[in-house]
Amino acid sequence: MKVAIPSTGESIDTSISPVFGRAPCFIITKIENAEIKEWKSIKNPAEFQRGGAGICAARIVCEEGIEAVVTITIGPRAFDALKLSGIKIYKGVEDSVRKNLELLAKNELREIEAPLPGGMGRGGRCFKGRW
Repeated sequence: MKVAIPSTGESIDTSISPVFGRAPCFIITKIENAEIKEWKSIKNPAEFQRGGAGICAARIVCEEGIEAVVTITIGPRAFDALKLSGIKIYKGVEDSVRKNLELLAKNELREIEAPLPGGMGRGGRCFKGRW
């Protein structure tokens, strides 16, 4: 499974970002047979965007071909964009990206079916993704 996690830095050992749309980076990784196989960091150009950051961040991770997102918070428009693209969204824990990946690999994170509190959800201008 290919996964995206918003992070505070460019390493798998940095903290998960408390926000999705304005996270500084996304860690993109593959989990196979309950193991982290490979990962890369991508900068989030929406981090300092005035409006529509969440939905633009959703577009960025969709372009990576991910199948799941692990996040602490997510606004309604980013949530809808990811869900309409067939991407599962899991509630992360306030710890490192690595710890969240390990929990996901062990099926210890719950999938969410609604936006998580804290996401602003005021975007909508720039998503040109798969929905």
